[in-house]
Amino acid sequence: MATTQRGEKSSKISKMKVRVLSEELLKPKTPADHPKLLELSVIDQVQPRFHGPPMLAFLGPMPDALPFEEFVQRSKEAWARTLVAYYPLAGRLVRQKEGCLAIDCNDAGILVRAAEADCPLPQEMVTGTSMAGSDKLFFTERGEDITTVPLLLIQFTRFQDNSLCMYFGFHHTVSDGASSSLAAYYWIELFKGKEPPFVPVHDRSLLKASGEPVPSKTHAVLGLAPTFPIPKVVKIMLGSPRLKRVIPYLPKRMILPDVPLHRLFFSKGKLEALKKDACEGLPAGRFVSTNDALTALLWRSISAARGLHKIPEQKTRLAFAADGRSKTEPPLPEEYFGGANITTLSDATAADLQNQPLSWSASKVRDSVSRVDAGYVRNVVDWIAEQPNKAALGLNINAHLGPDLLVSILTKFPIDLMDLGWGNALAVAPGKYHIPFDGLVVLVGSRGGVCAFVSLLAGHMKKLMKHEPLLKYVG
Repeated sequence: MATTQRGEKSSKISKMKVRVLSEELLKPKTPADHPKLLELSVIDQVQPRFHGPPMLAFLGPMPDALPFEEFVQRSKEAWARTLVAYYPLAGRLVRQKEGCLAIDCNDAGILVRAAEADCPLPQEMVTGTSMAGSDKLFFTERGEDITTVPLLLIQFTRFQDNSLCMYFGFHHTVSDGASSSLAAYYWIELFKGKEPPFVPVHDRSLLKASGEPVPSKTHAVLGLAPTFPIPKVVKIMLGSPRLKRVIPYLPKRMILPDVPLHRLFFSKGKLEALKKDACEGLPAGRFVSTNDALTALLWRSISAARGLHKIPEQKTRLAFAADGRSKTEPPLPEEYFGGANITTLSDATAADLQNQPLSWSASKVRDSVSRVDAGYVRNVVDWIAEQPNKAALGLNINAHLGPDLLVSILTKFPIDLMDLGWGNALAVAPGKYHIPFDGLVVLVGSRGGVCAFVSLLAGHMKKLMKHEPLLKYVG
């Protein structure tokens, strides 16, 4: 079923109130013998310098024998022990030369909140039909100085039916999705009274540069980070001290574009049909995965909704991250804690995306995935290492208010591991972010299929929801 966030202001869940019960800067349980300064890899240096997109885990009612206060206390105790093994999370970022960051492993702590909602767990959030009000279930700590911000933010929210929402906000610079999931699993094992079956690896020199010169001064994927487009009316206001003072009192939609968040659910049966269609006509031995087919379908459909194919020779690019852990020489250990995602690009003219069969665009996605080998990873690492200002680097794409698309693939997120002792998580979903971002898709694994959370300009979203080549696979 396709579902949208329209009409959220009038919905009951958007009026949900959440009261913060406690907030604590939690430190490691015992002082650990660890390095005082942890140098970050060059891959870490080009990650967004803020906490990752808010992923929320919803759990069913807690047992009567486990009051919320006791749950919070046990959770803190388990996290205090987790921080002994994952000591970088308790540190703070420090600036170094060439725009680089490192971690001061000073055991300053992580920020943990306990909160309570004034309603039962909204089933709309569990099913993903609406994430209105979900911005009250997480928080961000950006501030003007990133060196003072805790690297892990946690919020536990109890609903009136004793259901639970958990938010873990890992800083992008410190860990990627795979590392964050493993740290959360480590905590879950301790919470349940078990000893985690692994020890995290913190040696980020495993992703160091080779020292060999790179053949090109430019890079296809990375470059100077694009600026966030600002509407003309806001630029005028920012240039006037008098008008600047009224910005906080203006409706958000006068300042930021209307970018609704929309959920699309693809069942296992529909995904099998999609993959079969994407493989039709491929040469013998040619392979595309289910993720390739789904990503290609969304790329084609969103480009059509944006009307890009009507612009002569209009190009569009698809950017997504591939896990580089198994691509390095030698491969990184599974327990590696840090960023190892390597972004890759597919590009095409919008007209070709519409005129060629689905197998054509799915093959382009597969080619981009296959391109990420040991040589590709080494080239990315070496190129970043040679740049004079790492802080200025970012993805070389134009997704927000542009023709490109950014896809975050979290289909391997271990939802079945989110079991604290009274059953698996009901659902995992991204919270509604405070800043709307046009041209972003988050793919999340779900029991029975995959959910795609799409952020798109309102006018383009209306067209997407009428795009039959997409809708026939939804549901």
